Amino acid sequence: MRSIYCITLLLSILSCNKSALKEVEKYYKNGNLKEKYHLDEHKNAQGKEYNFYKNGALKEIRQYKNGNLQGYCYSFFSNGKLEVKAKFSNNIQIDTFYQFFPNGKLEVKIIFNKKGGKLKEFFFHPNGKIKTIRAYYSDKGECIAYKKFDLNGNLILDESKYLEIIKDNTQNDVYKLKYYNPNYKEFKTDSIVLKFIENYNYKMEVDEFIKTRKTICFLPNQELVFSINNSDYDKKGKLNLMLMLYKWKRPKELFIDTYNLQLTKGEKIPKDNLNGIYRKY
Repeated sequence: MRSIYCITLLLSILSCNKSALKEVEKYYKNGNLKEKYHLDEHKNAQGKEYNFYKNGALKEIRQYKNGNLQGYCYSFFSNGKLEVKAKFSNNIQIDTFYQFFPNGKLEVKIIFNKKGGKLKEFFFHPNGKIKTIRAYYSDKGECIAYKKFDLNGNLILDESKYLEIIKDNTQNDVYKLKYYNPNYKEFKTDSIVLKFIENYNYKMEVDEFIKTRKTICFLPNQELVFSINNSDYDKKGKLNLMLMLYKWKRPKELFIDTYNLQLTKGEKIPKDNLNGIYRKY
């Protein structure tokens, strides 16, 4: 009897919560439904919201929780084909945003982090070929890489500056560094130095405060392959790397280009055949 009473009480509570929501419907002058959603006692949107075209076709589906966008949202063309797919968490856009052409091919793809910051943007031509790529430094939202392609997918513009790290899956704890800056193609790299540093504040511009734990020097045209040991990480499981490129800009003048990269112990480095992994330099 007690268990039956508990079940009855639970169903009663759920019924009360459901009935507390007010259903709102709005209509076009032609009588077709325009939008439908639910409000709680505080007039906050709850659950799914539906929006329609004048002809009655579904236009949008949005999901709310306590008045904020939560979960997946969809937009449709008047012919019923998907136009936009997005995901939100507490009104912040996260995960991956997709936008499609009317022909069903992908037009835009944007990758967000959990805080709503853009990581990468991909724009496509109507024929499906990549059009532009932008990559962002996630902490500040600044664009650090931009590439533009023609209708055939050929690269026609590159305004990128990035440092890429590649994990060698055939050997444990072996990595390869790849740097790129199209503005410095005409300069000869005389030497490359990789420093393992600790407690470095990337916002600090004074080099004398940098404490180097280990240094690896590479000769010109030498492959940038190196190993990381467990002892190279700090107590928080972080490893700060500084890649320094020494180049002769003019006779008797040394030009230095520096890239900074932070690794986390056990971090999974995803493969991206389109534009690599961009990090703050």
